[in-house]
Amino acid sequence: LINLTKTRERLKDLPFSKPKYKEVAPEAIDLSDAEQTMAAKLDGGHVTYDLKKGRRPRTYSYREPKERKTGVIEHSHKVMGLYHSKVPAEIDTRGTILRGELYARTKDGKKPLAAETVGGMLNAGVHKSRELQAEKGKLRPAIFDVVKFRGKDMTNAIYDEKLEALRQVKKHMPEFEIPSMAFTREEKKELLEEIRSKRHPETHEGVILWGRNKPTRPIKAKFKSDHDVYIRKITPAIGKDGKAKKEAGALWYSRTPDGPLVGKVGTGFSRALRQDMWQRRE
Repeated sequence: LINLTKTRERLKDLPFSKPKYKEVAPEAIDLSDAEQTMAAKLDGGHVTYDLKKGRRPRTYSYREPKERKTGVIEHSHKVMGLYHSKVPAEIDTRGTILRGELYARTKDGKKPLAAETVGGMLNAGVHKSRELQAEKGKLRPAIFDVVKFRGKDMTNAIYDEKLEALRQVKKHMPEFEIPSMAFTREEKKELLEEIRSKRHPETHEGVILWGRNKPTRPIKAKFKSDHDVYIRKITPAIGKDGKAKKEAGALWYSRTPDGPLVGKVGTGFSRALRQDMWQRRE
């Protein structure tokens, strides 16, 4: 028997972190700035793809797990679009690592699924994740940044070079998606409006601005505003038999400490965490 379990110690080349982006309001974007490439900002789970010649692509979360001794959260077996793929020699000779997003669309492909729905698919076990994907829409592997390409460190490369590497990957592995890009003023204006009006099939969230000829820090612009909320009540999960289980099903929240309940969230938590929340719901 050979233990092939991936651990953080065996994946020393992978970055287990997420870059911090600067943020601006969408209306503050200079559409005429030819030095900026605009890309659709996907709303899913940030991941890294480890591509080795002749092997299946491996997909990892940048997060550190709290309940796994491996120190790694791997999604490879949940991404059915990549499960039967093999990395060709044209992509990898000495190691290729990409950053990207696992996101999902409705089954007709016309609208993006909410990030919390995608989170439920990513945090579920493999079989449950595949069931959710069959019901709601499959996970789609997108790529938008390059850590290493054919053994060359691309961390601080200009985005034009990174985009060329991404296009090479896409050419030889069409299973991957590259988010919609805009380069001219007209293209940027059109992309922004499609996302703002919720007509874009990839995202309704916003855009990312990349420096074309300078290794600058990316800038994000989101139409969706963030809010702090107050968790006020936890209700139990309901089993297939209709009976309440001893684990959290939904967290109900308000916008002020004593205000009315305005929403709930129930996906994106592991079973162990849901059980712990229910035991300590006070």
